[in-house]
Amino acid sequence: MPKMDFSDNINLIISDLYEGILDQQSQNKALHHLAQLLGSEHVALTTWNKPTNLTHIIQSSGLPEACTSAFQEHFYLLDPGRIFVKKISPGQWYIDHLHFGKKAMNCCEFYQDFMKPFGFCSLAVSPIVSNVESDSFIAIQYKNIPKSQKVDQLKQLSGLLAHLRRALNIQSHFESIKTQNSFFQASLEQIRLPILIASGDGSISYVSTLADTLLSRRTEIKMVAHSITSCDTFNRKLIYAIRLACGLNGPKIASGLRVGMNSNTALHLLITPLPIDHQCCYQTQQNMALIVIQELSSPTLPKKILLKQMYGMTLAEARVAIDLIKGMAPKEIAYEAGVAISTVRSQMKAIFSKTGASRQADLMRIFYPILSIDTR
Repeated sequence: MPKMDFSDNINLIISDLYEGILDQQSQNKALHHLAQLLGSEHVALTTWNKPTNLTHIIQSSGLPEACTSAFQEHFYLLDPGRIFVKKISPGQWYIDHLHFGKKAMNCCEFYQDFMKPFGFCSLAVSPIVSNVESDSFIAIQYKNIPKSQKVDQLKQLSGLLAHLRRALNIQSHFESIKTQNSFFQASLEQIRLPILIASGDGSISYVSTLADTLLSRRTEIKMVAHSITSCDTFNRKLIYAIRLACGLNGPKIASGLRVGMNSNTALHLLITPLPIDHQCCYQTQQNMALIVIQELSSPTLPKKILLKQMYGMTLAEARVAIDLIKGMAPKEIAYEAGVAISTVRSQMKAIFSKTGASRQADLMRIFYPILSIDTR
């Protein structure tokens, strides 16, 4: 088998970097391979948090745990490279014995008290990603390697740095999506209702803990691989209602379904367009439907509490919304509540914003099934 040259090794490292977007082990493998290729004992990705002025090692290969702890607790503050790296453009390198100087290194606390005890004698750093909050760098530490060889190697890494930059940007994007989705799911769980979120084809993308518990002991909603099947009349009606809520057959229309005549065992389903506050958490152009499941044998939430939890309305806004879908005019609502008409109009503006409706007719299409809920 022929021996791989420098560029072949770099291509393998690039491949591992992109796999490392979703698999941390591949990113570790890429850094380890790069360290071996360069004859380095340690390659690391570090980040400098601008507001706090803290530098952290976020990923490394070949660095003892004690070294990482010492650096992050204190020695990052003494690193003279911090001043120089700020002035270096992406793709360029700070090389300590060239920029800082060997004489200064021999007198520097960072090199004498930190680098030498851990077996390192020189350092090369290049900026990778910069934004308002932080800067990220790749750092390469050496023991003994000829200066000319080191400089030549670093020049050959320009292509790798560009791929590393893209990989870190993509990884950061995925991390932000995961964080956003975790906040989104936490907010949905706070609704404290059995809820599902579905797309127009009946695919279920979210099941709350309460819904999961309820559906585990009920058989009315039949699902296969997180998708509602059209195996019986009720499920076909449910899929049709979801399509209406998603606006696949025209304007988005909410609806209510009831299964079972016995109030001790019957279920009531409210199928409505996904509230606008939650739509941004789905990286898709398709509309989604929110399904609220209620057992009629259990105490039913008052309509205003239901609207408050589903759409994030205040209780005052929920009361106005209920009056609007009853057909009351803003002037009547203001008179009954004993408030100024301007207050009601302000509340209506908030209601339209939170539901995505643009007029009262839209609210009727979205909310009218709520009127059918018995809250005695």
